Amino acid sequence: MHTSLHATNRWLAFESGVLRRLQFSSVAVARAGHTEGSLNLKRRGAQVFANDERLWAYTFSRATLDNTHETLSETEIDSLLTDVYAPGYRLRREELPLAFGELDAWWFDNLRERIEDLETPTKQSIALTLGIKTGEYARSFSDETRPLRQPLSHVFRRLSRKFAAPFDNRQRHTSTNLNTRDFIAGIHADLLLLRLPRFVGLNGFSHHHAQFDWRDAWLRSLSVDEAHHLRASMPVAPPSKTQYLNMTADLLERALHLPQWAIAATCDGFVSVDELVETIRRVRPVTTIYTKDFSEFAGARAAIIIAN
Repeated sequence: MHTSLHATNRWLAFESGVLRRLQFSSVAVARAGHTEGSLNLKRRGAQVFANDERLWAYTFSRATLDNTHETLSETEIDSLLTDVYAPGYRLRREELPLAFGELDAWWFDNLRERIEDLETPTKQSIALTLGIKTGEYARSFSDETRPLRQPLSHVFRRLSRKFAAPFDNRQRHTSTNLNTRDFIAGIHADLLLLRLPRFVGLNGFSHHHAQFDWRDAWLRSLSVDEAHHLRASMPVAPPSKTQYLNMTADLLERALHLPQWAIAATCDGFVSVDELVETIRRVRPVTTIYTKDFSEFAGARAAIIIAN
């Protein structure tokens, strides 16, 4: 767990260091992910337009990037967590035992329903984000380390105290849950930050998905009217290298109206930095290439390619 977190922090530091070299006042972030990078841009004073096809990432962005002043009170947290382990007649989200044990599945099922009672969509997004982070914590343990795991309600409270304080940089930010192609084609900003997916966990290119993602399953509303918002996070089959590069080029063709690009990628042997650079050059001249070795943590090299 420590190694993964350390690698993530180093990646964010690398990305932030590169973006500080660029001049822009607004940025479109495609595949926003866990939003720490978007918050760094917001703190820098930029206007941020964040998009992710994954429902959990969109929820994170609504809770943090869009949020200027709302927080959860201790009373609201108490209301969410009191007797939250109590089982009911049957689980409303029957997929949860695929990701958690039975007792934990009841915790998540009950919490999800109680979050609906919070008074604003922003407060709901905050609570949903804390719930997902609690689930990521629970799933980070192996059979050997599971005895070290703390109760989920305790973790939820601890995460709420560490949750990023909302702030207003006097810019209007937006978070969207659009198809990546549609987002890029329709957005206007000084800079496109496109985080290309790794081969393992390829997201954002296709709506034909199959693999179960507990986060999106947990976020799904049980209302039939809202069922269309459910988006899983994996394509039916991973593409070949040629398909991957062609889909990257297709996205960039749709971004020609954006004056500057920062294309971020993790190169782990499937696609090399040189192959990505050559693909980008087919669409727009590449001006600078930044790389950093993360092989001791993730067995990969990070790259950010600037084109304008």
